[in-house]
Amino acid sequence: MLSLVISKIRPTLGHPFWKISALLSLTLLFVLTLTPNMGSGQLFPNSDKLFHFIAFAGTSFLLMTAFVRWNRWWIFIFMACLGMAIELAQLYLVNRSFSLYDWYADIAGSLCVALFFRRKAED
Repeated sequence: MLSLVISKIRPTLGHPFWKISALLSLTLLFVLTLTPNMGSGQLFPNSDKLFHFIAFAGTSFLLMTAFVRWNRWWIFIFMACLGMAIELAQLYLVNRSFSLYDWYADIAGSLCVALFFRRKAED
């Protein structure tokens, strides 16, 4: 009974809910990565790489869920290019710096989601 209720209220792939969520996620990604770093510290060494992975995986997931007609590999390439653009922009921001390792974490997060969607398409 509960699963029937959930299936009725859950937005389907491509629903405007996912599109709005994806655009909000992209906006949040820009705000968090392109504002000056206030030195919040790290939970553990290199924890920022984990945050990069999560942010790009989450945004990629929402984009691939929202825009199901788009090829997931084009979304992956877009996210990889976006990650590099953000890293280059951080060269000019206060308390921010360019890091290839941050970009690698961005790519890894987006790639995991692209591979997940590939597997789901095969099922």
